[in-house]
Amino acid sequence: MTVGAVDELDPATVRGLVARAGDPQRERWLEQVRRTGACRHPVRLRGVVLHGDEPVYSAASEPDGALMVRCGNRREAHCPSCAHEYRGDMCQLVYAGLAGGRKGVPEQVAEHLQASHR
Repeated sequence: MTVGAVDELDPATVRGLVARAGDPQRERWLEQVRRTGACRHPVRLRGVVLHGDEPVYSAASEPDGALMVRCGNRREAHCPSCAHEYRGDMCQLVYAGLAGGRKGVPEQVAEHLQASHR
């Protein structure tokens, strides 16, 4: 990082970085960031998971009171990390649609003729 780059940060961003660095839950926050693959727009889940009437997990104990998960957006311009993660899905979905037997598509679809583009 060059000295000039620090000058470009707005004061609110600097305050946020300093606060996060001193946060006792910093390591858990970093764990969440790593688990999301540094997703640009992580979804922040808040709430409680119940098993019957018994709470088994609460996001209240997480940093910022939320559990971060990947946004899952497949567009590179929106989130390069998630786009990379899900890039292979399209090939699998097309294959399943043509041959069946994958992704919950019955194998019988392979018996249907495909339209050819001549």
